[in-house]
Amino acid sequence: TCTAITRLRWVKGHSGDPGNEGANQLARFANKKKDPDLIDLTAPPELRTQGAKLKVMTQAMAYKIIRK
Repeated sequence: TCTAITRLRWVKGHSGDPGNEGANQLARFANKKKDPDLIDLTAPPELRTQGAKLKVMTQAMAYKIIRK
């Protein structure tokens, strides 16, 4: 069961917000890299399911799959 609250807040870009400025700095750093970092996006076996189609997937269905 997810008990954490997720909040999203719009932040005007280039307005001095520390989080936004940090994101800008990381983007500049990434832009200068010769090769991108490789990220393993393989889903662990317990999260893999067959027959799920995104266009018909509901949040309740996704939670059932995750909880298996």
